[in-house]
Amino acid sequence: MMFDPSFDVFLRLAVGTLAGCVIGFQRARSGKPAGIRTMGLIALASTLATVAAIPGGPLTSDPTAAGRVIQGLITGVGFVGAGVILHGRDQASVHGLTTAAAIWFTAVLGAAAGTGALFSVLVATAIGFALLSVPEGEGR
Repeated sequence: MMFDPSFDVFLRLAVGTLAGCVIGFQRARSGKPAGIRTMGLIALASTLATVAAIPGGPLTSDPTAAGRVIQGLITGVGFVGAGVILHGRDQASVHGLTTAAAIWFTAVLGAAAGTGALFSVLVATAIGFALLSVPEGEGR
C-alpha cells in the first residue's frame, strides 16, 4: 500500500510533535520549566529538519544529508539542554539534569520520527514517559 508523500510527511511531523508534547506534558506535570510547548517545538523542529534532509525529499538528493542533520541536532540541542543545568552555590548540588536529558531525548524522538521510524518513536515515548514519572531518590 502506497502512502501519498504529503500524508507521509504530515504523519511524521504529527507523530514527532505528539511525542514531544507527551514528554513535555510529563515535565509540566512535574512543575519543570520546559513543558508541552517547548518539548513539542523541539520535536517538531527536529522532525522537520530530518524530513527536509531525507534523500529524494524536498531539499536534497544527498544520501548523507539526513545523517549530518541528525548529528547536528544532537550536538546543538545539547547546548540548549546545558542552559537549563544550574549549579548550587556550594557546587555540590546540580539541578536541571533530567530536564536537559528530556530536551535531548525529545530532539532524538523528532529526528527518529523524521526518518519514518514511527513505531520506535511511540515505544520510546512510552518508555521515556515512564522513566520520567519515576520519583527521584532522596539523596540527589
